[in-house]
Amino acid sequence: MGDPARLTEVQRRKLRLWKRLVVVCVAGSGVLMLAELALLLWPGAGRGLRISVAGALVEFVVSAAVLGGMGRCPACGARFGIQSQGLLPSRCPRCGVALG
Repeated sequence: MGDPARLTEVQRRKLRLWKRLVVVCVAGSGVLMLAELALLLWPGAGRGLRISVAGALVEFVVSAAVLGGMGRCPACGARFGIQSQGLLPSRCPRCGVALG
């Protein structure tokens, strides 16, 4: 069995962009969760600020879930689905192209 097929440079860039977006949304969710916790514990925090941070937190969490669930192979368009390890499988389940 030979080497798995490789992504073209354009496909690799598309995959990297998708990964960055998901990672930024997940990291942003973590930061905003900590900020919301701090605001809840800080007695002088205004209600508007708490609501704004909570709204941004919800937006980041939903964005991470939607982007993560809509991940597709740039070569054939197959969905990745939910992975038990990491963000991407090592190979596409349909076409077998190396994604790592």
